[in-house]
Amino acid sequence: MFVMVHYGSEDPASIFGTINHEHGHEWFPMIVGSNERRYAWMDEGFNTYLNAFANEARYPGQNAYPGYLKNWSDAVTQGTQSPLMTAPDNIKPSALGAIGYRKPAVVMLTLRNHVVGPDLFDTAFREYTRTWAFKHPTPGDFFRSIENSVGDDLSWFWGSFLYTSDVLDIGIDNVSTHTAEGQTFATIALRRNTSVPFPVRLRVAYADGTTQDFSLPVNIWAQGNRFDAVIPARGTVTGVRLWPDPSVPDWNASNDTWGSAPAANPAGPVTRK
Repeated sequence: MFVMVHYGSEDPASIFGTINHEHGHEWFPMIVGSNERRYAWMDEGFNTYLNAFANEARYPGQNAYPGYLKNWSDAVTQGTQSPLMTAPDNIKPSALGAIGYRKPAVVMLTLRNHVVGPDLFDTAFREYTRTWAFKHPTPGDFFRSIENSVGDDLSWFWGSFLYTSDVLDIGIDNVSTHTAEGQTFATIALRRNTSVPFPVRLRVAYADGTTQDFSLPVNIWAQGNRFDAVIPARGTVTGVRLWPDPSVPDWNASNDTWGSAPAANPAGPVTRK
């Protein structure tokens, strides 16, 4: 593969970004023969996802996620986004960068860091690449390969993030406490405001200044769009926040906190564990 990049007076970081991206195409679609003209997310999207790690290695401390998310967010705001399964020729030209490149990269980072886990997903993605090298995988082949490796049914994820243009919005309606047999419990009333389910992470703040994190599986949404999470509290609850790690693409931050909400983690590298 041969790539010509004009240097001129451009920023060297921009030049690296182009070379980084084009180098990635040696794998997608040149070795793993994805059909870019039908499924851009399997080529440009995977490539942009991988670019995030190469860029971080070259520029430690930088995080590609916010820029990727902003590009997707602009398409949502402008009403130009399409489902990732949309053929590129049918995507509005102004949204091709968002839908073909950055949104699938955000979706992959989200799957890796917040659903499957980095170690397991990295192993699964490498296995997909090995299995389908010099072949022509379809989306279904990718879905089955990842699910076989991680040992989980991810149909809810594929359906929400690839086949629709809906966005994630889970919020906290209310928080109450009660005591039973000497144990204090906090009931956190959660609401899913869109069609997109997602595993929930909660950070609870206590009056003594400490915090405690809790995780809830995606199947809490199996019976509807509301769920009361009852958790054992180790003190007086003063606040609750969703997504202690802020790199979850929840579209409405205004309903993600209750009370004197604890702080989220600082933005970290995409390679976070």
